[in-house]
Amino acid sequence: MKNYIEEAIKYTDEEYLSKKEIEKIVGSSKIDAIWNETVKYRESYKKACKLTRSDGIPFSYTINDSINEYIDVVNDNLDTLKDIFNNLEKLNDLKFNEIKKDIISNEVYYGGKHYKLNVTVKDIRLVLDSSIGINNDITSLLKAYKYVLNYESSISKEFIFNIEKLLNNNMDVNYRSNTIGISNPYKCEEYIDYVVDVCKEKTNPILVASLIHFVFLYSIPFDKYSSYVGTLLTFKYLKDNGYNNVLFYSLFIKNLYQRSDDFKKAISNTLDSLDFTYYLITYLQTLIIGLDEALDKFKLIKGTYNQNKVEEEIKLNIENIDDIEEKEEKRVSYLDKDYQKPVNNRPEFDFIDDPFTSSSSKSKIRLKKETTITKIDLYKQIKKYLSKNNYDIATKLLELEPKLTKTQCYFYASNHDSNSNYTINDYKRFSNLTYEESIKEFNELVSYNLYNITYIDNKLVYKVNNA
Repeated sequence: MKNYIEEAIKYTDEEYLSKKEIEKIVGSSKIDAIWNETVKYRESYKKACKLTRSDGIPFSYTINDSINEYIDVVNDNLDTLKDIFNNLEKLNDLKFNEIKKDIISNEVYYGGKHYKLNVTVKDIRLVLDSSIGINNDITSLLKAYKYVLNYESSISKEFIFNIEKLLNNNMDVNYRSNTIGISNPYKCEEYIDYVVDVCKEKTNPILVASLIHFVFLYSIPFDKYSSYVGTLLTFKYLKDNGYNNVLFYSLFIKNLYQRSDDFKKAISNTLDSLDFTYYLITYLQTLIIGLDEALDKFKLIKGTYNQNKVEEEIKLNIENIDDIEEKEEKRVSYLDKDYQKPVNNRPEFDFIDDPFTSSSSKSKIRLKKETTITKIDLYKQIKKYLSKNNYDIATKLLELEPKLTKTQCYFYASNHDSNSNYTINDYKRFSNLTYEESIKEFNELVSYNLYNITYIDNKLVYKVNNA
C-alpha cells in the first residue's frame, strides 16, 4: 500500500487544507488514505486548547514550522512598526502624524462600511484629536474606537459590554436571544468568561489574540457588532502585551472586510474539524497583509532625517528590508491563482447575518517558504485579469505580491498598454517620488516581468511585457 507521507506534508506545511479541499485535488479514490496520513502527521504537532465548541467538545490546533513562520513574520512586522512609533513619536514628525491619520481614517471608514455604522467626514477628521472624548458629539463607532484606544485598565466583562454599549448609542446591552451563530445563545456568557480568562494567561500573545477574535466571530454574543467588539478587543489585548497601540495602525479592519469570505471559510473548516489552525492561519495572513501595507505607507518618511539616528532605523526596518536575508527567509508570498473578485452585491461580512453560509469566492492563499531572494513572474499571474478595471488589477497585484507598494500596483494597473512606451518621468509624476526612488521602484516592476527595458532613438523606455 502506498505511503502518502509526502502528500500529508504538502497539505499541512505548504498549504493547510481540509479534507474536502484535498479531495477536490486528489479525487475520491485516494482521499481516505491521504487524509489518514495527514491526520497522523498533524498529530505530532497537535496541541490541546481550553476553548470548546458549543457542544462541549474541545478544539485543538497545530503549531508546525509553517505556522511558526507566520507568527515570526507577524512579530517581526509588529516589532518594526513599534520601533518606528517609538522613534518618530518623540519627534512629533508631521509626515508621520499624517500617515497615522490616513491609516486610522481608513480603519474607521471600513469599520463603518463593514458594520453599517454611520461615519461622517467629521469623524475621520477627529480620529486622532486627543481633545475629543467619548462624551463629545461624535458617532457611536468613533466613541467605541476612542474608548478602546485610551482604556488603561485590564480587560473585563464590564469593558467588553461598554464597547458594545457605545456602538449601540449607549443603549442597554444584553446577550443575544436569537439562535444565529452557535445553537445555544445561553452559552454566550461562557464564551465571554473564557475571553476574560484567556487574556490573563501567559502564552504567545498572537495566538491568544486569534483565539479572542475567533470566539466573537463564532459565538456572536451580542445582537449587533459582535465581530467589531472582538476586533477592538484583540487590539487592546496586544497593546497590553507589549505592542503599544500599533495594532490600531495595522489596517486589520480594512483587510477583515475585504477577506470576509476567507474568514467564513476558516470558521466553517474549524467547526467541522475542531481544528483551530484553519482560523489561526487566516487571522495571521490578514495581519501580515495589513501590516505590510501599513509599513509601505511609512516608506514615505524615508530620507527625512539625514542627521538623525532615526534615518538608519527606518532604512533598516523598511527601505532595505528586501536586502536583508534574515528577514527575507521569514517573508510570506501569497500566490492567489484562482481568485475571482466577488460581484459588488455580495453579502457584506456582517455577523448580524448568518456567518456560516457558503461562499461564492474561490479565493485561495498559499504559503510558500522561501530561502533565497527570488522574484515571481507576475505577468503570468496577472495577465488573465488585465481586462478588469484598474482598481481590481491593482488589488490583485498586491495580493499576488505584497512586497510591491500600492503605488507600483496602481501605476501598472493604469499603465499597461502594450502599444505605449513609459519613462522614469512618467513614474515620477505618478508617484511623487524622487527620480532615484522612481528608478528603483520601476526597475522592481521589471524584475517581476511586468515591463521590459528597451531603447528607442537611444532613449531608455519601458514597455509592457505581453509575451
